[in-house]
Amino acid sequence: PGLKLHTSPDWDEDDEDYKKKAENTETEIDATVHRIIDDEVNDSRRSAIHSGYDPAAVRNYISYCPFENTYCEICKENGEDHYLLICDDCDKGFHTYCLRPVVVNIPRGDWSCPKCDPNAEAAKSFNDIVLDLKANPAEITSYLGLPYKDVNAFCKKHEEALTLMRSKNQLKSKFKKMRVTENVRGLWVGRNRDRNLFKLPEPPESAETITKSMASIVAAFKYCGMEQYSEELVYHPSISASMNNPSLDEDTVTPLSKQNLQLFQQYKENLSKGVFPPLEVVLSESIGFMVKALSKIKKHTILTEYVGQVTTVDQTANTSSDSLMNILQTGDDCTSLIIDPSTIGNMARFFSGINNRNYMSKKKANVRTRRFALDGKCRVVLFASRDVQPGEILHYDYNAGMEGKDVESMVRMGFYDTSNFL
Repeated sequence: PGLKLHTSPDWDEDDEDYKKKAENTETEIDATVHRIIDDEVNDSRRSAIHSGYDPAAVRNYISYCPFENTYCEICKENGEDHYLLICDDCDKGFHTYCLRPVVVNIPRGDWSCPKCDPNAEAAKSFNDIVLDLKANPAEITSYLGLPYKDVNAFCKKHEEALTLMRSKNQLKSKFKKMRVTENVRGLWVGRNRDRNLFKLPEPPESAETITKSMASIVAAFKYCGMEQYSEELVYHPSISASMNNPSLDEDTVTPLSKQNLQLFQQYKENLSKGVFPPLEVVLSESIGFMVKALSKIKKHTILTEYVGQVTTVDQTANTSSDSLMNILQTGDDCTSLIIDPSTIGNMARFFSGINNRNYMSKKKANVRTRRFALDGKCRVVLFASRDVQPGEILHYDYNAGMEGKDVESMVRMGFYDTSNFL
């Protein structure tokens, strides 16, 4: 398979050497063809015919494409070649959507299938990394840049605020005429009943669960080989932060209300001191990384800001990142900005996307994104779009905001093909 015979010679029959070339025996031709095929079996990445001795001049007649009949090793089908990855070690094919976890973007550079991946067996499992981190809590807080050595120290210092966050009755009795939020010994505590306002997240109920949550975040970063944890936008050395100017966007960047802006800033302040939402990063063999709720999360609760390395759209052509966020669309790829969290970022990278073509998948959406301006820069926040129950996986629409756009605009805005999402 893949061997083709071209019947049109690339010399003229009047050529004085034609008769001499035609006198080559069929045996010589067959021997040369077999040499080509045998060589292709040993190294199917090379060209069809090697240079060198070719008395039969068959180089001009035949070619060999070793991948013409390559099929997916999982589904055994050879259609949809644009989704077919070829392993650089065994040369076998795999559809991106047949692999588990699903490969969202075509990898740049060499790629090894699960069986050939040299790091597959040598690397620690995700669960082993989590266990190691739980045994060394100081490593968790250090990695996250928190101002204490372990979670117990945090819980002891902020015991009053944490108790009020979890007990609305005590909160009500302490602050009879409470505002939207109150500062209790350095932490912001909210009792917001306005349906149009954000809610501050309430941390997990125990020190053990908080440790579990934080350890899962750090373990996911280490497992993926990410370089840095950050809760702020980090600009690529080749661009200036001044490029992130909301006034340059093609669409109007709708501002947050004054109260919502204040709540977002209070969320960031709490986060810097260790108040994380009750979330856990988990790894599924069939889907990949996901984020799971550890306790009930109320509608409009702030979950995280989408952060990572900010770069221009034209510079993302060589990334194989499975998670990108459009932050500024100017109409020019050289000035439009994308957040790439593949090396720097936070847990926002691990939130799952819905399948835009599947109604049941769309019903899973429980998170929304909101782009807004703060201090003259575009930012993106993720918040609960409805009440989220314990154990529920968090999903949002990767292509939100693209409804009604033409194909060219959708491509520029970073459209995700979610048709193979589970």
